Amino acid sequence: MTGGRAGGMDTMTPEGLLALYGLTQDDLEILRPLGEQVEDHMDGMIDQWYGWMKGYPEFDLFFSDAEVQERAQRLQKIAWEVFMAGKIDEDYVRRRVDIGEVHARIGLPLSAYFAGMNHFLTLVHDLAEKLDIPDGEWGKISFVLTKLMHLETAVVVHTYNAVTEEALTAQAKSLMEMSTPVTEIWGGILLLPIVGIIDSHRAQDIMNAALAKIAETQARIFIMDISGVGVVDTAVANYLINVTRATRLMGCESTISGVSPAIIHDFWGVTCHCPNDRGVGYRRWAPQDDGYHAGRSGWCLPEAGTGDPPGCGRRCRLIPSPASLCGFPRGPSSPRSRST
Repeated sequence: MTGGRAGGMDTMTPEGLLALYGLTQDDLEILRPLGEQVEDHMDGMIDQWYGWMKGYPEFDLFFSDAEVQERAQRLQKIAWEVFMAGKIDEDYVRRRVDIGEVHARIGLPLSAYFAGMNHFLTLVHDLAEKLDIPDGEWGKISFVLTKLMHLETAVVVHTYNAVTEEALTAQAKSLMEMSTPVTEIWGGILLLPIVGIIDSHRAQDIMNAALAKIAETQARIFIMDISGVGVVDTAVANYLINVTRATRLMGCESTISGVSPAIIHDFWGVTCHCPNDRGVGYRRWAPQDDGYHAGRSGWCLPEAGTGDPPGCGRRCRLIPSPASLCGFPRGPSSPRSRST
């Protein structure tokens, strides 16, 4: 089996698994006579196994419903019969992949699975003693059983881990999307409020989200609000500046709001090479051809569909001018460090 979740491991094929665990068809032939006898006693072994399982807290958690327990017993009987048949083929691997997926989906701890498989081997050993199998023959059978158990658990655990990893990756992606909610607040204007800590990984997520949204909306203005950022130091400043540089390469003016006087000190010495080398202050410029025009209180946006020209002074809505980080002075003595 090379597709699906089992495909993530080169040996996750019948041939690869047999080679990995040193099993041959002759070994499996040794197991099959015992498998036929175990099949005749399988119902009793299932009852004993569930009687043992009732002593564990996982039993009430996963088998509280009688219908669920009945279905689980039926499927477990099939799984154990396939195991004792000693036939390792595509169907065997597929069934073990299904077991791993189900266990991961319902959240069954791997420790419970290992304990259950160990108790199954104990039941097989007890039955072998009742069947009076010669010691020499039982030694060979026990050796093959141990190898086959390792093979079985390898497939189940590999699949279990793959499903769990997929779920964690999906959760991380969802959290990333929620932590970088780039929103179009007006035609051509994007806003990204940032809350929490910014590190290199999150900065890359912010950049990816911003660039993707700019490409999607063809926005001309991108605003980052960092008032909710817990710590802003020189490293964070560099991350933010890299975002503004990247957005400008796509033809989008990038500004940062929520910059407090205390934060300004962390930006000294950080230089952004922009066409207009301004210090941290309030921007008075906006693209006139997009209908945005500058005002001392903020950018003025004509009502959609009115056709009012820039600077109309009528039926316009003001939004606050965010503090811009498009250009930083080289030091506190720079004559351009004042707000404009």
